[in-house]
Amino acid sequence: ASAKLVDQEIARLRKEDRDFDLAAFEQRAQALFARIMDGREKGELPPRHEVSDGVYRRELAMREIEREHGVRLVHTAIHPLEVRTIGAFHDRFFDSLHVRFSFSSRVTELSTGKNLATTRSPEEQVTTVVWVFVRRPGAKTKKGLPAGSCPNCGAPFSGGATNLCSHCQAIGNSGQYDWVLAQELSFDAYRGPWREFTGLEQMNERDPGFCPEVSEDRAALIFWKWILARTRRDPDQLRRVATPSMLQETAAEAEAYRGRGERRWIWDVQVEGVDLVLIDHDTDEDKDEVCLRVRWRGRVGDFSEGSRPVVPVSSQSTVLTLVRESGVKTDMRTGVSSDRCHKCKAAHGEADTVKCSYCGAPLEPGKHDFVLDGAHGWETWMSVRRQRAEVAKTVEPYLPSFKFADERLRLLQMMAAMARADGRVDSSERALLKLCAKRWGVGFRDVAPMLDCHQPPEFDLEPGSWLARSFLEAVITAAAIDGQIDSKERALILRLARRLRIAAPSREALAARAEQVKATRRQVELDS
Repeated sequence: ASAKLVDQEIARLRKEDRDFDLAAFEQRAQALFARIMDGREKGELPPRHEVSDGVYRRELAMREIEREHGVRLVHTAIHPLEVRTIGAFHDRFFDSLHVRFSFSSRVTELSTGKNLATTRSPEEQVTTVVWVFVRRPGAKTKKGLPAGSCPNCGAPFSGGATNLCSHCQAIGNSGQYDWVLAQELSFDAYRGPWREFTGLEQMNERDPGFCPEVSEDRAALIFWKWILARTRRDPDQLRRVATPSMLQETAAEAEAYRGRGERRWIWDVQVEGVDLVLIDHDTDEDKDEVCLRVRWRGRVGDFSEGSRPVVPVSSQSTVLTLVRESGVKTDMRTGVSSDRCHKCKAAHGEADTVKCSYCGAPLEPGKHDFVLDGAHGWETWMSVRRQRAEVAKTVEPYLPSFKFADERLRLLQMMAAMARADGRVDSSERALLKLCAKRWGVGFRDVAPMLDCHQPPEFDLEPGSWLARSFLEAVITAAAIDGQIDSKERALILRLARRLRIAAPSREALAARAEQVKATRRQVELDS
């Protein structure tokens, strides 16, 4: 957001909360940043009452994944360079403040086994991230409240395993009383509060407490459990947050890997955003359904037991389909702390039991909150949506916005991986990809590893399928982002069409698409 918009939103906040002070807030944010980064270096978990359940689950999952692989990747010798609030927004559900942190550090690789040797990066690097803090509208700043106090009653917050105030039973990290860290994003992939979905008003008629922020944090929590389940070949990691069919699918995948004597390498994962893309009500099965797109990057590949693969970082896009029984209402008290017993509100522990460890209530996945019913790549999900409904009415609202560089990077990485999978990449194809990277505003350094690695990431694009055609359409739209498709970009599109066994679009069709994209962008600029 512009500085003017941030100032206006801060003024609105101060009008509603006279004790709010931006400088004091940024000091608190910086102190939390220091504690969390220091804790990661030491292998400690963050203060649970100050972070959402999605953020907390990330720390738990990454710790287990690092143990599984025997490697930890941490920032050491951290020197803060900047702390600045770059976004301030609100809706009827939450106020949010987006804080940019820039810091220099050395990336250090630590062995978690007996050999504790470290590998340090030869020189310092500068990293910029954005942390998103949320708080319910109407919450007030409590001046002079010591660190570690309950944000509601002010008593010392021990929290304990239940993460409830022992005096007033407040849920410390709900966002109901104070600011809570809800997202950690790479600045390169930061989009602000951008969302594009339909169905919210209809959902709120059935469930007034449903809101995007809570569903996105719930999806982040489930995403990390899904990543851990696949890495460990352990479907029980999903027992309390997945449907029986999803558990069966995860168990079948794990058994197939065991049968081949292989494991799934998922490491160095960084979530770049969780976006709500669909809200629906399935009248046939009488259930609510939400689909959330997780944009992430990491090292992903299969490997034999005992061998560590060399895999480049690739951009991924996974759509999680979450469902719950119709008629369930969102508990407004839990906010961004949904990993709790529906009855006594105690926080769930690390063990994935099927009943509450405190009151014994059965957890009953899907009867009280959203649970995982499917996880698919973005293109696969789009293809399924095409097959389930009319193309024009259903698919168009979910088409990715290629004004974002991370979308164009992912497309180029997929194209490079397909080229590499065909065999040796010739110099002309490399030159074309490099040129497109420059024109599309993405770094070729993030694309080149796909052309040189021995095991490029797998992308499920069956030649001639709906999925392949939708992917080609996406590439054409990305190429037309500047309002034209020149001869170099056209050559790349034609090569891709041949590889996907799809009829190549004519020069006239490409020109028409470029004009359509240009007109759409012009209209968006006028509307804004």
